[in-house]
Amino acid sequence: MSESEQRRIFDALHSYRFLDAAPREVYATLLSEGSLLGSVSTMYRLLRGRKQTRERRNQRPAQQHVKPQLEATGPDQVYTWDITKLPTITRSFYLCLYVILDLFSRYTVGWMVSRKENAGLACHLFREVLSRRAI
Repeated sequence: MSESEQRRIFDALHSYRFLDAAPREVYATLLSEGSLLGSVSTMYRLLRGRKQTRERRNQRPAQQHVKPQLEATGPDQVYTWDITKLPTITRSFYLCLYVILDLFSRYTVGWMVSRKENAGLACHLFREVLSRRAI
């Protein structure tokens, strides 16, 4: 492929009109307008030769978030909890299992089964576990 043909392909790919478009979209649009500069694989090959095959749309850079680190040196210092859906014999009917675990010993300090997932039920379970354990 001559330099002028390559330049025409790059001019089309880098034009403002196709700034956010993939080479397949550029090829299809130009083909529908009656212009054939090269195949899709040729466009990708030329872009790959110049290391320009990354995502062409503007994207927010990856965020670096601090992972929460909880450390327990003994029992009853840190609790963790989860809600799990339990299937029943009735199709598409589930029960919710609320579980509170001691992070240090992985001991189940409280649990409850309910027909619905509800913040009020979770608060009730936590209050009950904390009063039972005198915390």
